[in-house]
Amino acid sequence: RFALFQNLFRPGENDHVDLVEGRAHFDDFFRTACDAIEPAPGAIEALGDLGYGLSTEVWWSPSHPFTSSLTKQSAKALAEAYEAGTKKQWTQPIGFAHALFEVASNALSRSKSLKANDVRDAVAATSIDSVVGPVKWGGQGPFKNVSKTPLVLGQWVKGTKNKVDLVIVNNETAKNIPTGGTLKPL
Repeated sequence: RFALFQNLFRPGENDHVDLVEGRAHFDDFFRTACDAIEPAPGAIEALGDLGYGLSTEVWWSPSHPFTSSLTKQSAKALAEAYEAGTKKQWTQPIGFAHALFEVASNALSRSKSLKANDVRDAVAATSIDSVVGPVKWGGQGPFKNVSKTPLVLGQWVKGTKNKVDLVIVNNETAKNIPTGGTLKPL
């Protein structure tokens, strides 16, 4: 779909355009919502040189210093296993998909029974260190059904192993997550 609109956004061309307006069909929006929230490597690659330097919030990466409570894998080992098994580059949702299984396993192991109320209570009482960081409902989050995890800033750069890499460039809100570079202006 990007190819349909790429001519509208070339720098220097159509500089007289102040606004581009359109309406997305629900099914188009639904299918692309995840890429809009967290651009995957393929979406950044499709932008070519325009993709280098774009920044995004990073909620999970191989650089995160956390370990799975379930498999004992580090974030880096989990990303490497994903890449080896799929022959695809890691993406941020992998850590959270894995953490869901960590929470489920932990809650089910503590639940009094498999009855819905007992499982719900066990999930609500969850307090674990996961591959995405600490997960605890009713903790630092604003609501009792929210668990905050660390966010840092990343920037897409020309890759060494892959065509593009997401590098942590600012960790002001989570100093325990190491940076791999500095923010470069576009």
